[in-house]
Amino acid sequence: MGLTSRIRRILVVAAVLNLVLFGMDAGGGQRPAQAQDRESPAEAAARLRGAMGGQVDIHLAEATGVAKFVRAHDDVTLPTTAGSLADKAFTFLTAYGTLFGIEAAREELTVTSTSSDPAGSTVRLAQQHAGLPVFNAELLVNFDAGGRISAVSGTYLAGIKVPLEPRVAASSAVSAARSAVANLANVNVTGLRASAPRLGITKVGLAADEPDRQALAWYTTVTGNAVRNFVYVDAISGNVLQVFEGIHDGLRRENYNMLGQSNYDLAVKCRFEGEPPSLDPDCDNAYTFTGDTYNFFWNGFRRDSFDNRGTTLKSYVHYFSPTLCPNAFWNGSVMTYCTNGPHDDVTGHEISHGVTEFSANLVYAYQPGALNESFSDIFGESIDQMNSSENSQRWVIGEDFIPGGIRDMSDPTLFGDPDSCTSPNYHCASSDNGGVHVNSGVPNKAYYLMVDGGTHNGVTVTGIGLNKAAAIQYRALTRYLSVYSDFTDAYLALQGSCRDLRNKYVNNADPETGGGRAERVTKADCDQVRRALDAVQMTAPVCTDVAPAAPGPLCNSGETVARLFYDDHETGSPGWTESLNETLYTGQRWHPVTDFAASGTHAWRVNDELTDCSGTWTSDVYLISPSVDLTGTNRPVLRFLHDFFTEGGYDGGTVEINLNGNWTKLENRDFTLNGYNGNMSLDSTAPNWTPTSRQVFTGYRTPSDFPALTYAESRVDLTSYVTQDTDKQVQFRFRFGTDFCNGTDVGWYLDDVEVYDCKLG
Repeated sequence: MGLTSRIRRILVVAAVLNLVLFGMDAGGGQRPAQAQDRESPAEAAARLRGAMGGQVDIHLAEATGVAKFVRAHDDVTLPTTAGSLADKAFTFLTAYGTLFGIEAAREELTVTSTSSDPAGSTVRLAQQHAGLPVFNAELLVNFDAGGRISAVSGTYLAGIKVPLEPRVAASSAVSAARSAVANLANVNVTGLRASAPRLGITKVGLAADEPDRQALAWYTTVTGNAVRNFVYVDAISGNVLQVFEGIHDGLRRENYNMLGQSNYDLAVKCRFEGEPPSLDPDCDNAYTFTGDTYNFFWNGFRRDSFDNRGTTLKSYVHYFSPTLCPNAFWNGSVMTYCTNGPHDDVTGHEISHGVTEFSANLVYAYQPGALNESFSDIFGESIDQMNSSENSQRWVIGEDFIPGGIRDMSDPTLFGDPDSCTSPNYHCASSDNGGVHVNSGVPNKAYYLMVDGGTHNGVTVTGIGLNKAAAIQYRALTRYLSVYSDFTDAYLALQGSCRDLRNKYVNNADPETGGGRAERVTKADCDQVRRALDAVQMTAPVCTDVAPAAPGPLCNSGETVARLFYDDHETGSPGWTESLNETLYTGQRWHPVTDFAASGTHAWRVNDELTDCSGTWTSDVYLISPSVDLTGTNRPVLRFLHDFFTEGGYDGGTVEINLNGNWTKLENRDFTLNGYNGNMSLDSTAPNWTPTSRQVFTGYRTPSDFPALTYAESRVDLTSYVTQDTDKQVQFRFRFGTDFCNGTDVGWYLDDVEVYDCKLG
C-alpha cells in the first residue's frame, strides 16, 4: 500500500462486566437527552463502550474518520430492541449512528436485502443523499441466531458537501470514461462499450483508506475484449476521478475454444453441460474443475453458482494475448484461460472472484483488493486439497499452470510476499493496484495457520482443518465484509463469523464426496482463528517507514557548519513577501499564524480552503524568502521545518529556487531529508506541477496520527544550483497550488527556515 494507506488500529477495551441493555421498548434505543446534540464519533464510541461495559471492538477509518466495524466481544451483543430485524437495525443506528457519521438513519439508509440461516441474519443498508445513491456506501448489521445484534460493519460517507446538479452531460462522462480506459489498457477506444451512466456521490481514496475528495460523479462500467473497468467521472469538471480494475486474475457449464486469439466472437463451442469429453485437455479440465468449484460452494455453503442465482458458468480456453498470457482471469461474467490455464486451484480462484463480486464486492485495490485475491486463493486451494486431482504441491497456487507456482500460502516469503503486516515484503506502492497480489500473502498465511496450525511470530496455532476454516472464511466474506473492508475489518469479521458458527456443524465442502454434515465449530476453534490472525499481525500499522525521517547531523563528518541565513519568524519575518497569481482564486494566501509553531509562537500558513466545487477555486500562492548570498560556499543546504494536511494528490506544495531571475523547482533528487511525499493526480488543475515533475508535499505525512500535525524537518542540497547562478544571490519560494474543488481547511505550515554551508575542515 502507498503512503496514504495507513490503517487506524482497532480500539479494544477489555472488561468482564455484563452487557447493559439501553432499553427493550421501541424508544429505548434513543440517545440519552444530554447526547441529543450532535456528537463526534469518538463521543459515540465512548458512550457505546459505557453501555457495554467495554466489551466491544471499534475500528475507525482514516478516509472518513468514522467507524467502519463495530463488533461485540464473544458472548455479548450490541444493544438490541424488539421488532423486525430492519427495525432493530434502524433503532441501533438511530441510537449510535453518530459513531458512523449518521444523523438520520431512516432518511439516509435503505434496506437492500435481508438474509438468514441457522447461524444468524444480515441486514444490508445502502446510503443515499438528497435522492442520489452514495456509490459503494453500505452498512451490514449482523444478528446472532437469537436476533441480537452482534456486529455492524461497512462504509458510510459522513458530512457530504457536493453540488447536486451535474454540469457535465452523461454522454460526455461516458466519452471521458472510454478514453481513460483506452489509454490505460492501450486499446482502441472504438472497441470499448460503456454501461448507461448513473449519477451519484463518491469519495476518492476509500480503497487506500486515505482522506480525499468527495464528488458528484457519473459511474459507468467500460468493457471490451479482456477489458473491464469501473469508472467514476466528476460530474462538475468532467475529469476522471478513479478507475477500478474489473477483471480479476465461474450447475451449468458452457465451454468455448478461443482458437489462440482474443476475439470472443470468434470462439467456438467445445463442451457444454452433460456432453461427453472433448478431444481438448484444456476444454475438459475447465469443464471438470468448474464442476468441482460449483460443487465446493454448493456442498459447503449451499451457494448456487457465483451469484447464488444458478447462472451458467462459461469458460473460454486457448485465449491468447501477448500482454496477458500466460494467465487466467474473471471478467465479471466468464472465466478466460490462456493455453494450459484450466487447473483446479486456478479455476477455483477465478470463479471465487465472482463469488466475492456478488457478496462483499471488495474493490480491487490496496487492502480490500488483497483480501479479494486472498479469498480466491483460499477457496481455490481448498478445492485443490479436497478433490482427488492435481494435489501436487500443497499450499502452492498455480503449480500446475506455471512451473513452481505463483504464490505459497504456507510461506508467502518464498515468492517475495509478506507473511505479516510488519514484514519488509509488505508492498507500499501504488503498483499492482496497491499490492493486491503481493499483500494477499498476509491473509493467506493466516488461513494456512487456521487449517494446519504452526508457530509464527511467536504465536502457536492449533489447526482446525479445512472444512471449519473454509466455512468461517465464507461467512466472513458474504455476511460481514463490504467494498472497502481492510485487514482490520477482516480480523473482526472472521472472529464474528466464527462466533456465529460456534456450537454448529458445518457442511463437508468436498466437491466430490461432500454435502453432508462435517464437524462442529467450538469455542476453542474460535480461539485458534484469533491466534492465527494475531500471528500474521493483521491489525498492525503498515508502511510506517514512510513517516518523516529523523534528522541527523547537519553536515558530514569532517565538515563544519556555517550559517548563512535563519528566520524563526518571531520578529515579523523581515524581507519575506507573500503573493499569488491574481488571475486565479485569491481567497487563500500565506499569512503569519500563532496557532501552531515549531518554535516560539509564530509560523507561516497557507490554508487549503474547503470549497463546494461551484466556483473557480484553482489557486497559485507564493511565500518568497529574502535573498541569500551563496558566494564561496562549499555545500550549501536549505533546511526548514513544516507539516501539511491537504487534499491528497490534488492540492500540494513545492519549493523553488530563483536562479538568474527564473524560478526553478527543487526536485526530489535534491532533498537529502524528507522530500516530497506524493504525486499530483493527472487530473488536478493545481498549477505548480507538470506531468514530468509531479512530486509535491500533499495529503498528510504522519502515519497513525491523522489528522494531527507534527513538524518535521526537510533539507535540500543546493550544491548543483550554485554553479548555475551567476551572481550567487538566490531566493526560495514556497509555492502552494490547489485545484478547483474540495480541500481540507488545514493546508501547509512553515517555520524555522535556515540556509547553511557545510565547509571542509
